[in-house]
Amino acid sequence: MDELPALGASDVRAQLSAAMGEHAARYADGLRRLVGHPQVAVLTVAELTGQPGPRFAAWARDNTDMFR
Repeated sequence: MDELPALGASDVRAQLSAAMGEHAARYADGLRRLVGHPQVAVLTVAELTGQPGPRFAAWARDNTDMFR
């Protein structure tokens, strides 16, 4: 998988502003905080369905058309 270029905070806010308007700065700040404190994966899907959930890459590939 190709690596994405790193963007500065102002670049991220500028790109998000087109779609998110006034909420872009708050969203970008939340993303920045998650980098230092990532969310822990949980086993809820496996516990409820009896099988593990799909890997993100597989889910994204299988659902790409929903985002077009």
